Formats: sequence, structure tokens, C-alpha cells
Amino acid sequence: MKHFNNDENFNNYNRISYKDPEFDSLSDEEKVKYLTRGQKRGVMTCATIFFGIIALLFVAVGVIFIRSNLNGKKSLEKDHRQCSELVEGIVTNINSKEFNERDSDDNITKWTGYAPEFTYTYNGREYTHKENYYKHSSVYEIGDSEHIYINPDDPAQVYIPNYDSRKDKGNTGLIIGIIIIIAAVGIFLVYIIGLGIKLYKNSDY
Repeated sequence: MKHFNNDENFNNYNRISYKDPEFDSLSDEEKVKYLTRGQKRGVMTCATIFFGIIALLFVAVGVIFIRSNLNGKKSLEKDHRQCSELVEGIVTNINSKEFNERDSDDNITKWTGYAPEFTYTYNGREYTHKENYYKHSSVYEIGDSEHIYINPDDPAQVYIPNYDSRKDKGNTGLIIGIIIIIAAVGIFLVYIIGLGIKLYKNSDY
């Protein structure tokens, strides 16, 4: 019968399976000790997988924020390239829309958003552009003028530098995405390092 006089010797044999003939040669006390260690390893493995999946989900969310920000920048650059013709736009209407926002305490706040409607003329034809970017307060009054860049090949496509949600948002999405990814990876690494220290200090693992 094999006996393990200390943890070091036990660790030399703890890779055997309880199905192996060598396992039957262990004393009852050694069998219990072996199985207990196996259970702890199983729990730690499940916990590691769980934290890993959670970390990956947060990383995925961070990537979505970053991609959204980068796509917005590409769209802005594309409009800037294509809309090269400058015309004068006149604010002919201020549209309003009701919004509901839910905070972390599940409270709903209602607010009214305002978006301008521009009219401009190109090659003798009049066009109307309705903004879908609503702000808490109107930055224009009816009759105000604004610089509008249009696509000469498609005059309905416009770029308004002073009124663009992509410019207003800036790098917010990029920063949020990076923070989420760093936080997720950092927490997972702290868990792994802590687990490694625990395994190193506690021979029961």
C-alpha cells in the first residue's frame, strides 16, 4: 500500500485518477484527502471559467462601443469628403419630440427634444432637410441661417458642421469602450493572480 507522508509526496501522486488501480491502494484517509482536493480543483476551474466568460462579455460590450465610435468617425469623414458644395440654409421650422429616460433607480424622466428643419436652394431647386438629432434645448430660431455642405451629385445629402451628433459625441464611445475592456481584463487578471497566490500558499490546492 502506498502512503504519502507529506503534501509534497502526495502531490507527486495526485494526478492519478480514482479509477486507477493505484487509487485503491491508498488508505481511507488519503482517499478522502485526494477526493477533497479534486473537488476544490473542480470548483476553482468552474469559477475561473465563469469569470472568464463574464470578462469576455464585458470585452465584447467594450468592442461594440469602440466600433460604434469608429464607424461614426468614418461616416463623418465620408460625408465631409462627399459634401463639398457650400450653400446657405435657413431654419424654417423647429421640430419637437417627447423622450423618456430611465435612470438606475428605474425612475422615468420625460424631456422634450428639439431639432431644426433647414431649407436651402441648389441649382434653382429648393430642398428641405429635417434633422433627427434632438437636443434638450433649441440652438436655433426660425429664420436663422447656417452653413450647409451638400453633395453635388446628391443635393439631398448634407453635412452641417455646427449641428452633427457624431461631432458632439466625440470620443465618448471610444473612451467608454476602452475603460470597459481594461476593467474587465484587469478584474480577471486580479482574480487569476489571487488564485495563483492562493494555490502557491495553500498546498491543499
